Amino acid sequence: MLTAARQVLAARGLDACTTDDIARAAGVGVGTVYRRFPTKESLVAAALDELAGEVLSDVCAAARAEDPWQALRDALEALAAGLHANRAFIEAVFEGIVEQQPLEAFRLELRAALRPVVARAHAAGVLRRDIVIEDIPLLVVAAAKLTPKRPGVDPQIWRRYLGVLLDGLRPDGASPLPLGPPPT
Repeated sequence: MLTAARQVLAARGLDACTTDDIARAAGVGVGTVYRRFPTKESLVAAALDELAGEVLSDVCAAARAEDPWQALRDALEALAAGLHANRAFIEAVFEGIVEQQPLEAFRLELRAALRPVVARAHAAGVLRRDIVIEDIPLLVVAAAKLTPKRPGVDPQIWRRYLGVLLDGLRPDGASPLPLGPPPT
């Protein structure tokens, strides 16, 4: 059931996906779904919690690169790839559509995993000093969501925009940011 939920959520997002859709994809009746998950929100949280663990593991592995810029770049690419793979994940975790404890834990764990990477990049002088940990996930979400659903557009076009974003994180030629960072 969770595998079917992840597939339906990835393809259609939270708003376009119903519990009936997930039940149909899992080959069970909707009553079976509701016996295990009393609400659509609890089903979504369970399905996305599994994905959150995978994304966090990929980010942590990528962040181990010895070079500070490489570690930052690889960690952000791993995060963007995980987000891009499931539109509902972006909606649930970063847009706050689903407020479940496991997803809040993911947000906290993600910041904890990225904090030393950002600190290393700052210490090495390869990351703008005015970029803080709270900026990073929101910037990556912006790049990961940019995949137009039009014929002829490569579904990996988000990588282009992530490249532009990464260039903007470099201190060379940076101008002051107009506002302070978002709240935690």
